[in-house]
Amino acid sequence: PLDGRTIPHTEEMYIFIDGSSMGDRAVQFFMDRSSGVPDRTDTVTPFDYVGEETDGTAVKLNKNALGAGLHTLTAYVEGNGNQIQKVSAIFTIVASPNLPKLEFSPNPDRSASAPLEGATLTEATHIFI
Repeated sequence: PLDGRTIPHTEEMYIFIDGSSMGDRAVQFFMDRSSGVPDRTDTVTPFDYVGEETDGTAVKLNKNALGAGLHTLTAYVEGNGNQIQKVSAIFTIVASPNLPKLEFSPNPDRSASAPLEGATLTEATHIFI
């Protein structure tokens, strides 16, 4: 289940509702809101938030567009008899750490720099981030 998950930015993610056993007819998806114009309405099970490729496989979520942080996906599921059921999931996308790398240069203006990691330094050197 999606609700309560912490998802690394590097993990591929496909969001869907499998309504085949429940006789569901359509799903309206909303990311980080619960009303207005849906992000997507799907009428073919499994109901995919992002959509399907031409071969029917799901399209993965673009987490770059969504961004790191806490998100809420709300879906309105229309079942047989036109009853509507609201379901929601709260999840967190964790950004990939983008740590600075130490570099070194024999020059004070930092020209001719190279990564410090794995280097053997034999003379006076300027180290910087």
